[in-house]
Amino acid sequence: MDRKFFSVGIFIVLSIFLTGSFAYGDVSITNKGDYWEVVMDYTNGKTYYEVGKEYGEALLKKMPNFSASTDAYLAGMLPQFYADMCIKRFASLKVPQEYMDEQKGICDGLGAIDTNKLGDGKLSKDEFSLNNYIGDIATMTECSAVAVWGTRSKDGNTIVGRNLDLHTFSRFNLAKTKAITIVKNGGKSYCMIGYLGFMPALTAFKPNGLFISVYDSGLTRPKALPDDPKNPVIVPANYKKVASSFVYSARYAIENFSTIDEVADYMTSQDYHWNHNIMVADTKHAVVIENNISGPPGWKGKQLVRDENTELNYGVEPWKISNSIGVINSFVAKGNYDNHTIALRNVRRRHNQIKLLKEKGEKVSFDNIVAIQSWHKGEKPGSIFLGNIFNYGWRIFTAQSMVFCPNTLKLKIFFDQGEPKDGLTPHPEYKEIRVKF
Repeated sequence: MDRKFFSVGIFIVLSIFLTGSFAYGDVSITNKGDYWEVVMDYTNGKTYYEVGKEYGEALLKKMPNFSASTDAYLAGMLPQFYADMCIKRFASLKVPQEYMDEQKGICDGLGAIDTNKLGDGKLSKDEFSLNNYIGDIATMTECSAVAVWGTRSKDGNTIVGRNLDLHTFSRFNLAKTKAITIVKNGGKSYCMIGYLGFMPALTAFKPNGLFISVYDSGLTRPKALPDDPKNPVIVPANYKKVASSFVYSARYAIENFSTIDEVADYMTSQDYHWNHNIMVADTKHAVVIENNISGPPGWKGKQLVRDENTELNYGVEPWKISNSIGVINSFVAKGNYDNHTIALRNVRRRHNQIKLLKEKGEKVSFDNIVAIQSWHKGEKPGSIFLGNIFNYGWRIFTAQSMVFCPNTLKLKIFFDQGEPKDGLTPHPEYKEIRVKF
């Protein structure tokens, strides 16, 4: 063997061992301890399919059990008949072609199979797509966010706090796959905070500070506590029509636009299957897009942009805190369906957001927003239905909690590590992460 190539091989092996990093073409996956860092580099002119395939190949090398783990996760969440029904709904989803090409590339890189059978230890192409489309074909869960800017902010910068609350049964699988994905593509570069192999945008930002995050706003939920009002509205999605994926639309928006107005114009111009909210922030302020797609028979909702001055529906607790805004899993703008006052988990969380923000005074700091996003009643995080912002219960828990400054790109994140097994730590550690574009 040529000594030169032998030395290079040893260097690569040692690099992977010491840094936890593996590169395949223009994609690298690095174990950062608390999370995985994925870098997808499009600057060399490769297609979405080609980079997607390299992602799949790198993922296969770095996490050989990814396919089996994802299959087990889906099998624990969905019975086969429901998974088959969801797969049939794919035809009703409109997803930008480049992201469909990317999915195909990842599946080819992973060696995904054609047979759909949950629990067989293998990942099919449809099952990979099912994991990526789950927010559009079976709804998502709970989340919350607050933002301050201008004179409300201690240093004048915008500060956004965002919690991602997901299903508790998926906790231990999610703890293994949390990821920060950096897409390098010139003026279309951005960072997504989510999970390995999950390619839509849940939370994302650009180098110019533009920030976007998504929130389910369903019109019904089961009663969780005796004093919860009965939810009178059940509105199934209409899968006979073709509509845009709202989470993939969020990714398209952060990739292709640079301002709040551009994102708002795009996100309110699409038709979707599910009601949802979107917080968008930049270096100057933040807004919430309320996409009220459906309601009771005869109901016509609105797709609108809510700011701090928007008139609210009757019975919604007023915000009355200048240069700030909040969002949870309900519509509050006047004219949209009131799925807020009928859901105490939303009433209580909004009340606590207002109360906590007022307690921070006229000048709110980055650490103040960390304190709000990590707030819970009592000695340890309890149920979201009791109004906890940082929460843990039998159905929902806070999987990720983060605070971001668009002006400086300062980012601090709590990633749940799956410990302690019976709940979340009462004192979460938010670690600063420097994203290099």
